[in-house]
Amino acid sequence: MDEARMNIAQGQMIGYHPLGEPHSSMFFCDQYNHALRRISHKGIVTTLAGTRNVNNGNNNNYDAEYGLEDGAGSQAKFYFPVGLDVDISSGRFYIADTGNQAIRMYDYGLNSVTTLSITGVTFAIPWGIVYDNLNNRLFVSDPDDGNGHIKVVDMNSVPAVVSRLNMISYNNLGDLVSPFYIQEPYGIVL
Repeated sequence: MDEARMNIAQGQMIGYHPLGEPHSSMFFCDQYNHALRRISHKGIVTTLAGTRNVNNGNNNNYDAEYGLEDGAGSQAKFYFPVGLDVDISSGRFYIADTGNQAIRMYDYGLNSVTTLSITGVTFAIPWGIVYDNLNNRLFVSDPDDGNGHIKVVDMNSVPAVVSRLNMISYNNLGDLVSPFYIQEPYGIVL
């Protein structure tokens, strides 16, 4: 029986109950194994997309293939995926594929990964990601784009349009202080 070796399980761990299945599972990005993985309610770990780690024969040092390829299951390739969120109504997971500077979508029902086609502002290091199901948007933290921005991906257009979230702040006297930057934002919640 294969061992489930994780190599920096990074970012949010998402609980999700797929339609037609009797129990919820936990989903997460296994960053250095370049994979999206699932832990069932019985503790069974499954690689859903990306490559399964393989023993290279070097003192239990495990390597995994990485890259930027769309496809089903192990045909898909990631490069340091970190952030993860799910649209529970569709079973689509959104992944901040940090090393590829891309946002990827995993469709649970189809067991397939696609790279979102985007226009507008690009990503330097997409890290945290959260899906806004009311407005069909993604918010993505990008800690290393020079100023540390939160970026918004409008999923209502094709290709999806990416823009920077304009933030303003007020000091304790109520005076407007602008512009407002977050130095190296990593995590993000909605």
